[in-house]
Amino acid sequence: MYSDEREKMSALVSIGKLQTDIGRLDLAVLSYREVLDMQPGVETPEIADAHMQVAISLLDSQQYHEAVTHLETATAIVPTLAAAHLLLANSFRDMGQPEKAIARYKKVIKYRPRDFNGLSAMGFTHHVRGASFPELSRSP
Repeated sequence: MYSDEREKMSALVSIGKLQTDIGRLDLAVLSYREVLDMQPGVETPEIADAHMQVAISLLDSQQYHEAVTHLETATAIVPTLAAAHLLLANSFRDMGQPEKAIARYKKVIKYRPRDFNGLSAMGFTHHVRGASFPELSRSP
């Protein structure tokens, strides 16, 4: 049906996105896992997106460690993928690792300086730790 593997991978990513859009995350994850199985070791934005989508499903079922592995792979492929950094930060926070969470929140803010979720979550994480957060204060 497909003339090459890249075409098939692109089609599976598109199918996964459609399945996500209609709320069928279970089917979307199957499509994304198939993409990952097709091209082990390949590093493209589509592969990073597939890792992120699988991680989202894993996070929904509180499988944090496996989700973190997928998110770290996604950010290694596309270091500017702020959404994956945010998911990683939230995962680390939920796993009781505030220092790792804060480091990832800083990356979210680096790539999306006005990201409300990243800013507020980092502030909350600092608050829970009882620490100040000078990186959020601005000089006049």
